[in-house]
Amino acid sequence: MNIVTGGCSYSNTTDCVDYTRFKMEHDLYQLDNYKSWALHLEDIIPDCKVYNTAKPAAGNGYISRAVIYKVNELMEQNKKPDYVFIQLSSCDRKELLVNIKDATSQTDKNIITHFIPEFDIKDVRYNKDIKLKNNNMIWLKHSYEEDSLMKYWYKYYYSVEVGYLRTLEHILRLQWFLKLHKINYKFFSGWNIFEHLPKVPRYPLELRHIWKMIDWNSFWFHRNIANGLKYGGITEWSHDNLPFEDCFVTGERLNENGTALDEHPSNKAHREFAKQVVSKWIK
Repeated sequence: MNIVTGGCSYSNTTDCVDYTRFKMEHDLYQLDNYKSWALHLEDIIPDCKVYNTAKPAAGNGYISRAVIYKVNELMEQNKKPDYVFIQLSSCDRKELLVNIKDATSQTDKNIITHFIPEFDIKDVRYNKDIKLKNNNMIWLKHSYEEDSLMKYWYKYYYSVEVGYLRTLEHILRLQWFLKLHKINYKFFSGWNIFEHLPKVPRYPLELRHIWKMIDWNSFWFHRNIANGLKYGGITEWSHDNLPFEDCFVTGERLNENGTALDEHPSNKAHREFAKQVVSKWIK
């Protein structure tokens, strides 16, 4: 069985924890054995091969493009996916396709990436494939840092409405693509990214128009009637189904305001989510 998955750091745990910021030892919390729900599926589903396209800090545009590329590549190899599972990220995240020569700041050097593996490199000085095969173009992931090219996007072009509109367009494009090729799929989110959806009718026509075209039956949401939660993701599911110390990668460590030090799911949360939720989507 072939499964394609997509998402951000909530689906690819590589380098998702900032050890310096949280003053953590590298081997603390057994992070060497830390893997996402996507890869846990291979341990749960017999004869399952997972092609995980997720990248830390990826936005929904990158997620959509990466999934479409991998699905199309597998179909060309006569390995059509049986299922595609997509974890959506924050609606304010944006990627730019830039000339690699323009990614000169320290931040930009750290966030360049590509969903085609041969272009996904860190040290651009020693890679000729991008220049020869991709016209020197590479993707710049989202960043709020002042030394990043992304600052111009957030300063001059971004708004909440634009963020939601672009996310819905990415979802719709991906839905059309997967339905066209008759591939089973499911969307969910890393956390409650749709908290403003009840207010959508008050948004511009452009957003309401696309919103009504989305097939919401293809989504999984964690709901909690008691606290009014309607659009929860793996974070909210973990909080309602696991002891607090098992929910997050940093365990019981808290910020001063009482929130988790790092809200990335723990290895146990990823494993249980794969077992109790995602595996149930496979028939």
